[in-house]
Amino acid sequence: WVWANAYQTQGHSGVNADANGVFTIGVTAGNWYVVSEYDGHTLQRTPLLSIADSQLLTGTDLLLLPHNAAVTGQVLDQNNNPLADARVEIRDATTRHWLQRGMNSDASGYYTMPVAAGTWKISASKDNYISPPDQQFTVNAGVTQTKDLYLQGLYARVVGVVREQGSNTPIPGANVWAWNPK
Repeated sequence: WVWANAYQTQGHSGVNADANGVFTIGVTAGNWYVVSEYDGHTLQRTPLLSIADSQLLTGTDLLLLPHNAAVTGQVLDQNNNPLADARVEIRDATTRHWLQRGMNSDASGYYTMPVAAGTWKISASKDNYISPPDQQFTVNAGVTQTKDLYLQGLYARVVGVVREQGSNTPIPGANVWAWNPK
């Protein structure tokens, strides 16, 4: 499966590569990432592509790495309690491209993800917990690397309402986040 996502605008397009791995994907003029995934392989993304109206951009090849190793571990809070349904994601340590779409930890906080041999960055997140910086790890072919991930509970709260300026109308579903600038 190959898909393109528009950058700084909404839109996406997708196709399956043919029997020779060749793809042609339709997009509009603008800035696009082209991404490919296939079972048992890493998800790969192109650099940002700037495409003019009616342009035919060739040579946009994607190299997928076969999964030949794994990373496993447990997501825990600061008191070593397991965290169920924490989101675990892995990125290429150099390009920061996603390995795959990620996964959630099980009811006991455990996760196992197949990876290609190499150097990766792993992170975990969960509502009402602060995510630490990505942790880097290296894994060799045929090896399962253990990497436990720790999240800190957020017990202080900030409460408010997101409203549209002018009409003062509440905006349901608006994303809200906080960061510590230290």
